[in-house]
Amino acid sequence: ANGSVVTWGNALSGGNSSVVAALLSEGVVHISGNYDAFAAIKANGSVVTWGNATFGGNSSAVAALLSEGVVQVC
Repeated sequence: ANGSVVTWGNALSGGNSSVVAALLSEGVVHISGNYDAFAAIKANGSVVTWGNATFGGNSSAVAALLSEGVVQVC
């Protein structure tokens, strides 16, 4: 297992991860989700998010805080 993630379903609810697909191609060790968004922790401690921005799918405003050292998302 290489820690890759495949998504499907309603594109507005996280089913389309094409914007971050390259970041989800390996190294994912944990995924957390809510109704419309997901967060993946990678082995290097970074976090990748996708899905509905209203529910946390767009983390660009805090991207610098999610680039390393993250151990848990909830």
